[in-house]
Amino acid sequence: MKLVKQKIFCAIRKKWVTSLPEEEVRQGIIKQLIETLGYPKEAIAVEIALKELPHLSCSHIKIPKRRVDILCYGRSFVPQLLIECKAVSLNDAMLRQMMGYNYYVQASYVSIANYAECWTAKIDEGGTGYQLFHGLPSYQRN
Repeated sequence: MKLVKQKIFCAIRKKWVTSLPEEEVRQGIIKQLIETLGYPKEAIAVEIALKELPHLSCSHIKIPKRRVDILCYGRSFVPQLLIECKAVSLNDAMLRQMMGYNYYVQASYVSIANYAECWTAKIDEGGTGYQLFHGLPSYQRN
């Protein structure tokens, strides 16, 4: 007997995707970003390789073969919020991993989220430090 995998619709990618635990977290976050926090759909990128990001396409630095779960842009395609979705408990190592991704992305905020919680770091000017808080920031028309 063949098992039928459940599907969930991604409004950003405009397609049905397999409903794995991490994908369910991702879609819940996307819904919150759009419906509660004011992010326009067209300002959100999902499951995209770092080298495919519009603001990195002309970069001369070597970009690792990594994908971002969710990246939200402000006005003029300035990266605003980088989010990693997890189906497990959050930990400091995950936040450090996201800070490493943000070396390339240069978003103002970096978040890790699971079913129950969300940690967000607001990156200081110059990228030398950050302030940690719970939840996600609202869309900023920067």
